[in-house]
Amino acid sequence: MRVKYEMVLSCVVVWCSIFCGGCSYYYQKDAYMDIEKIIEEHGRGVALGAADVVALFPHTVQQVNDYAAGAIQRARQALNDVLACSDDKRTFNNTIGALDTIRHRLCVIAEAMSVLEMIHPDQAMRNACQEAFLTMQRFLVDAFHEKRLYQACKEYQARSEVLKLQHQPEEQLLLDETMREFTREGLHLSQDLLDEVIQLKKDMAALSISFESAIAQDNSFFAVAKKELDGVSVPFIESCERDAQGAYIIRCNTPSYLEIMEHCSVADTRKKMYELYNKRAYPANERVLVELLEKRQKVATLLGFESYAQFQIDDTMAKTPARVHEFLREIEQRVFGKAQKEIETWSQDLPVGVGFNGTAFDPWSFGFVKNYFKKKYLSVDEHELAEYFPVATTLEGVFNVYQSFLGLSFNMVKPVWAWHESVDLITIADAKTKELIGYLFVDLYPRDNKYTHACMAGLLPSLLDKTSGKASVAAALIIANFPQPTAERPALLKFDDVVTFFHEFGHAMHYILGATRFSAFAGTNVKSDFVETPSQMFEEWMYDETILQQVSCHYKTKQPLNPDMIKKIRAIKHFDSGTFILRQLGLSMYALTLHEKKSHPCQLWDEIARTYMPFIKADKENRFFASFGHLASDLYASKYYNYLWAKVYALDVFYAVKERGLFDPEVGACIRNEFLGKGGSVAPDLILKNVLKRPASVEAFFDDMGV
Repeated sequence: MRVKYEMVLSCVVVWCSIFCGGCSYYYQKDAYMDIEKIIEEHGRGVALGAADVVALFPHTVQQVNDYAAGAIQRARQALNDVLACSDDKRTFNNTIGALDTIRHRLCVIAEAMSVLEMIHPDQAMRNACQEAFLTMQRFLVDAFHEKRLYQACKEYQARSEVLKLQHQPEEQLLLDETMREFTREGLHLSQDLLDEVIQLKKDMAALSISFESAIAQDNSFFAVAKKELDGVSVPFIESCERDAQGAYIIRCNTPSYLEIMEHCSVADTRKKMYELYNKRAYPANERVLVELLEKRQKVATLLGFESYAQFQIDDTMAKTPARVHEFLREIEQRVFGKAQKEIETWSQDLPVGVGFNGTAFDPWSFGFVKNYFKKKYLSVDEHELAEYFPVATTLEGVFNVYQSFLGLSFNMVKPVWAWHESVDLITIADAKTKELIGYLFVDLYPRDNKYTHACMAGLLPSLLDKTSGKASVAAALIIANFPQPTAERPALLKFDDVVTFFHEFGHAMHYILGATRFSAFAGTNVKSDFVETPSQMFEEWMYDETILQQVSCHYKTKQPLNPDMIKKIRAIKHFDSGTFILRQLGLSMYALTLHEKKSHPCQLWDEIARTYMPFIKADKENRFFASFGHLASDLYASKYYNYLWAKVYALDVFYAVKERGLFDPEVGACIRNEFLGKGGSVAPDLILKNVLKRPASVEAFFDDMGV
């Protein structure tokens, strides 16, 4: 998953007017000016040092307030400059280009705030960052919903048409997208209606943050005796805290959930984990989600759309909800039969203590049954397999693959400062020229109040200098929650963890290598149903025999996976593809339908579960939607289908690359320059055509899934 709080017109800030009055709190001007200089130099292509990148993160609550207030004041001044320009003096650079620069400089600070709110160990810092981020969001909504700004851009557009001004392709795209976005945000409405849209967007931003925070701050756990953890790996047990009675404390984060649900042979323990995990942030987030849906629908109606889903998808490759429904139905028709065959196969031989009524499993036993089948019939033991993926050597192997294919050079160091001692920093340079390209922070291990899943967060995009064309240094962050090392063993990754890291690293490469003239198109700023395509394409490398040998290394014997084990890994890729895709279809339909119709989250969740997950017994107490973070993110919301949509293109590209050569430097150069390097400055359809040398096809997806 890629986390991105995209601060364009659709996002939010400020309780005070941006064009009159001061900030809502005092700030020390000098504290922000150093950061302003760093961001300005970045935009001009000046190579930033690691200390410059680290400085973008506020270290104290006072700095959080200083950075936010300073960024807002500077943005206010710059916006006033745009408005002060007379119509006959307007140029692309002082109007359209200037707005892109203003957004970019403000968003760099906001991204740092949003990241620290997710991962900083100190509660006071998280609270301050959350408040600062919300304030900056509100400011942006107020700023870019100013009718005078809209009118200024309209005047420039009209003037450029009359004078037949010639724009470079990326300039024309930015002009068109800016004006289109102004309309999508309601600047054409009367002031009364526009004010209502603005207030709704502020409310929506606050609700989204509240939803995400409730998930991050849910520290649910239960305690069990060691005998109740039968089947669970020794390293996992040893990593658990103990309570006063000596019982093992099991926390409801995703790595712990997967370990218990897949490996624990004690059904009661699995049930406890299932019930707690699937009620995280409930009932608080049910109320938040209902209110968020109501406000989203009001915004869509005011903007002339039938639903929020229609509003969102209008700005994607798919274009309409009807096209998405058609896409999802096509997949459902092809995969349902395979899912049924999988259930029939697994139910022939069930482990002790698993409830099965002839068609459906107990919800807390489904993962355990699949893992039992893998071990017994496919001879794949996840714990044994993990011994080949110690974190340090596995990451080195992953780095080597990316370096070799994309012509890059990585070096891992300790940053001069970080929010936690476990954080590392990777410097990324061009392998031939040795020129610095970017920085990548990695925060890999779980801790209390940290974001519980894996994601990539963009921090500083790569921009091409308007004069020299030189690309600025980018910076990003990968967040993960991998198993902790123990006294006897290093941290060992499950195979799924390795695939996840490959995926998130793909996002990071897309973000860092996607250098464009304007920040609106930089890195992963692409159509939302294309954003997962590069990362999912790179996932597929983890099933190639040569890649698996390069990435694996047994922590004791130092030997890579042998051909027999690799064959087994490749076999398990398809053994549950039917039920997996059905679940993805269910989540996609849930997110889409929730934003199309007036459906209550609980009722719709039950309906979707019965339709798309009939192999799991109905459970009206399951409230997974309350921790389904994609629903709150405006990048996703109704668009969870993004993953399946992007997967189709990802597999098409991967097999085309594999046919030409996974280690061919010319292919790597094509992927680096055409697939990753264009960011959003070129339409996804054209990017695919340039890479594939033919129209995209869905057949690679169905072939790969075995349906």
